[in-house]
Amino acid sequence: MPGTGLPAAAAVHSALDAADFPATKDDLINVASAAGADEAVLAALRSLPLADYSNRDEVIRSVDTVEATGTSPSQHARQAREKAPSGLAQSQRTGRGG
Repeated sequence: MPGTGLPAAAAVHSALDAADFPATKDDLINVASAAGADEAVLAALRSLPLADYSNRDEVIRSVDTVEATGTSPSQHARQAREKAPSGLAQSQRTGRGG
């Protein structure tokens, strides 16, 4: 989900359709990237601890998703903006280049 920083669990699950398990963190990132996953999914996978993952459900339990945080994408985006250091342009706070 653009601008939220967190993907939906379904997006992570879908990005890993072609993954062979067990899989390492790097394997998962490569599969998701090849599948055209958006930056939120890739960032979530990059945040995984180094480990071998047995299946997609284990991966989803290990990453932060919109569902896991209990906040909607718009709430999460607002919280990210509010926590940003002062003096940053809006595009810097949300991670979108201008």
